[in-house]
Amino acid sequence: MKHIFNLLGALAIVACVLFIGSVAGIDPIYTAMGLAVIVLVFGKNFDIQSALLATPIPRGWANKPEDNTGRTLTRAFQDAVAYAATVTITPSLVSREYIKLAQLTGGLTLNVTTTSLADFDEFIFYFETDGTQRIVTLGTMFLASGTITIPANKTASVFCSYDKTLDKLRVHSREITA
Repeated sequence: MKHIFNLLGALAIVACVLFIGSVAGIDPIYTAMGLAVIVLVFGKNFDIQSALLATPIPRGWANKPEDNTGRTLTRAFQDAVAYAATVTITPSLVSREYIKLAQLTGGLTLNVTTTSLADFDEFIFYFETDGTQRIVTLGTMFLASGTITIPANKTASVFCSYDKTLDKLRVHSREITA
């Protein structure tokens, strides 16, 4: 689609240059030479929109960052997810998600539904305790299940990514504040 717009834009520039050349009484040979210079200067990567507007295309509009499947890399935040003894997170359709649970006031078992995930989707979970040590248990959808013991008045984070082959979240790191 981008190539069609570039072609249409190039044709519009050719028409404008020919029209201006004819109005100014410039010989068509010189007009053609001017067009050749434009093509040589801009080369094959000529972007008609940038040339016409004299502004660069903003990142995230035409040059969206993509993963290896062609999916646009996006982020989402789930802030202050309500505390309960068992919390099940349903991820958004994004490639990286930050999930902050409300302050832990008891033990927690964390589960994640994986039905809408793509391979290598990433998650960062944030936990904060009250005045008591709390234990977070990683539920069945985590490959490295187990527990995280968070001291009183401290925070912890867990970074993991989705492994589609195993249909599990791989835990890559756990960090507890000192």
